[in-house]
Amino acid sequence: MKRNRLALLGAVFASLLLSGCGHGTAPITGPGTGNGNQTVATGTGVAINSFGTDQTLLGGMAVADNNVYYSTTTELGIMNTTTQHPGSMSITASAHTVRPFTWPVIPNASLTPTGAVASSAGTVGALATQSNSTSTSIRIMSITSATPVLVLFNIQSASFTELDGTPGDVFEDVAFTNDGNAWVTANTPTPNGLLGYIFTTKAGIPHVLYTNGIGAIGRGADGNLWFTSDSRVNPFSTPKIYRYSPTTGLVINTYLPGAGTLINAFIAGPDKALWFTDTGHNQIGRLTTGGAFTRFNIPTANSGPDGIATGCDGALWFTEANANQIGRVTTTGQFTEYPVTQGTSLGDMAGCVANSLYFSSVHAIGQVVAP
Repeated sequence: MKRNRLALLGAVFASLLLSGCGHGTAPITGPGTGNGNQTVATGTGVAINSFGTDQTLLGGMAVADNNVYYSTTTELGIMNTTTQHPGSMSITASAHTVRPFTWPVIPNASLTPTGAVASSAGTVGALATQSNSTSTSIRIMSITSATPVLVLFNIQSASFTELDGTPGDVFEDVAFTNDGNAWVTANTPTPNGLLGYIFTTKAGIPHVLYTNGIGAIGRGADGNLWFTSDSRVNPFSTPKIYRYSPTTGLVINTYLPGAGTLINAFIAGPDKALWFTDTGHNQIGRLTTGGAFTRFNIPTANSGPDGIATGCDGALWFTEANANQIGRVTTTGQFTEYPVTQGTSLGDMAGCVANSLYFSSVHAIGQVVAP
């Protein structure tokens, strides 16, 4: 899933090692940034824990096959052995604290990560740009000399591979299919603005240029990929959702979610339908493979729904970036919202592992523990 926070210096993956985190419900105070932690008792058996860090997280998050969570982050200064936080963050279940350890550093120091992260088949993928760009924003509206890069990290060998895109193009979001291939929504500058195509590691896939700028991408329960047009990429884009075959590289169907739709993330729900966050309408949306839409209004106005994941309880959980809340919605549309008191600008969400979901914010990783 994508997030557009700017990387400041350097490029690293932060990984969070999880092992049976508990259900604590008593509030624990902690600092807003740094290595503090805090638990918010919700009164409903749900606890939200925050694990602070001095690093700046870029918003994207994915859980890998080894039940480790990965996110891209930046170095806030020169890293050395004397710094307090020389590595990524590992969640220690017994102490519920964040401790540093050696993280996998992207070897190319000229890369700037853009935040999107996904994982499958022992590989973590992240999107970046070369540092020769005139802009590090992924929502650019003009031609730049930046080179988009797909960075692949092999967990077993701890090795990196970099795949360059076309200079001047923009990589927006990334997803994996079960065979381990990565699929990136990409946009190229044209006289009609940025128009989209799919960049992939799979050989033999045709290059098809779409008539819209494209954004979020995710894998559906049907094995196909689903991605969306995005007017933030190209203001002339018509809201569409594309159902795309990773076998043929062609669109199977297109669906019209309605004017004003701005989709930030897709997830295959527990009911096999596609669920998404729509910040344009402040809604959680549901789309069947037959093309039937259902919309659910989020109780908090202008909440900024962003990341979404299927919870261990069979509900859909999502972040509310503007409201600094975590939302929960059942497949029948019943909402509950939970405040997050440590961490701001909530981003992606991933899980479920050990009865928990995790989410990112600027200076903290959050944990949702549900009964």
